[in-house]
Amino acid sequence: MPNKRRYIIVDDESSNQKLLKNLLEKYGKNFEHQSSFDNLPEAEVYLKNYPTDIVFLDIEMPEKNGLELFTTFKDPEFITVVVSAYDKYALPAIKEGVFDYLLKPLVIAEMLKTLHKIEHYFMEKQGERVIKITENGQLWFRKENEILYLAANGAYTEIFFSDGQKSLQSKNLNHFQQLLDETFFIRLHNSYIINAKHLDFVNTAAKVAILSNGVKVPYSHRKKKDLVQFLNKNKN
Repeated sequence: MPNKRRYIIVDDESSNQKLLKNLLEKYGKNFEHQSSFDNLPEAEVYLKNYPTDIVFLDIEMPEKNGLELFTTFKDPEFITVVVSAYDKYALPAIKEGVFDYLLKPLVIAEMLKTLHKIEHYFMEKQGERVIKITENGQLWFRKENEILYLAANGAYTEIFFSDGQKSLQSKNLNHFQQLLDETFFIRLHNSYIINAKHLDFVNTAAKVAILSNGVKVPYSHRKKKDLVQFLNKNKN
């Protein structure tokens, strides 16, 4: 499963903290709440001592304005998402390099866009190729190397992952073939694409490719050479 994105919430109103935390628990399945603070100084102490990926930051708070975070942290390793009731801070926040800006009251569609941007950012930062997956009207990113194989299902495509999950997508197999890294994703015939990184064995008698989870995927005669060459190159 993808690494959890560790986050804190900095907002002087506890009701806002709870609402945002609840929404992140519901829609941010790869996000992990670390702590919440009602003032910036305490949050800054925490950030100096504990690794954090994301700060969800209010602006107008007692003691210190939220944007003063960037005075304390000139080149932070975490990204910051401003969550404010006021749009007048958008330009100053952008100049400080905030990752995104959400207005209160929160709109679910806008929040989901931000979560998708965050997920994509961290995956690309880790040097991972990613693929977009739509499930129940929500967009998620998965690493390409987590894909075992893809199977045509009429005009749809079913994607099978190494963690046992699967997902039915409303795009055909040709769509995904154009997106995936052709170095490792091999189209066996009209109905299947496999991730050759998960290829364990080629049974030439039965004309099937056997994947790391034991699944047997049939291949066309012209793909035999590609499969055997990949195994010889990478299974030493």
